Formats: sequence, structure tokens, C-alpha cells
Amino acid sequence: MEKILKIENLQINTKVKFTKKNKHQFIKIKKSHFLKFFLIYLFSLCLGFYLFDFSKNVNQNILERIKANTKQIELNSQFYFISEELINIFLLSNKYFVKVLKVNFVNSKLLLELESSKKQDLYTLFKNLEKVKVDDITYDSQKKVYLANATFKIHRK
Repeated sequence: MEKILKIENLQINTKVKFTKKNKHQFIKIKKSHFLKFFLIYLFSLCLGFYLFDFSKNVNQNILERIKANTKQIELNSQFYFISEELINIFLLSNKYFVKVLKVNFVNSKLLLELESSKKQDLYTLFKNLEKVKVDDITYDSQKKVYLANATFKIHRK
């Protein structure tokens, strides 16, 4: 029992061995396929949450926009009878002192020949009519009137 540890005999090793490599690593970044799959999974999960919108107001706004678009499409594609178009044209032409010379119906288009003593009357008539395309406006010096050719496209369902 005489072997008692004495403080004088203690030695502290202060040298660190740098040459030894740590062979036990938790995850090897270059060779670990599990880490790559896990990172891809996290990235796709974050991307999914980023792109998916959880608010219901946006879905309601989308439904309202779809309803408004369908109503607009229904209004634009309604069937118009030719008689309705002709009645509107004759009423407006009488209102603006424009004489309708000829009306032809070819390939779902109404071809019109109009006559007026004032050019401004023709322009106001064309502004009030919808879906009109003015082909030409000429001045007849013998009759002293303006002649205009116009076309209307009629949309059917």
C-alpha cells in the first residue's frame, strides 16, 4: 500500500497528434445517397408549400372570374337575328340622316352601301353601330353626296 500516487509523478501530455485522421464520420457528404435524397425531399416539400396557396379567398376569386368570363362569352356569342341588325341600322340611319342604298348578306356578313350629304353624319353613325368595319368612303361630285361601304360580321352560336 505504499504505492500512493504522488502529485509530483503526474505527467500531462500536451502533444496533439495531427497525423491521425478521424475515420468515424457521421455523414460522408460525397458518398451519402441518403443525404442527397433527404435534401431533395426537403426541397420539393418546401417548393410545394411555396407554390400551393392555402387561402380560400383566391379560390373564390378564381370562381368569380370564371363566372364573369363565361357571362362575357355568352354575351359575345349570342345569336342575333338579321332582322334585329337591320332594324337597328335603319333606325340609326334615319336618326343621323343617312340613306341606306343596298344591303347584302354574304358569308355571315352584312354588306351595306350608305349615302349622306354630310361626312360627319356617316362618322357618327359608324361610331354608334357595333362590330362595323368601314371599307371606303367616297365623294360623288355629280350628286354631291358621300358614299360609304361598310361590313358587319354576325356571330352565331
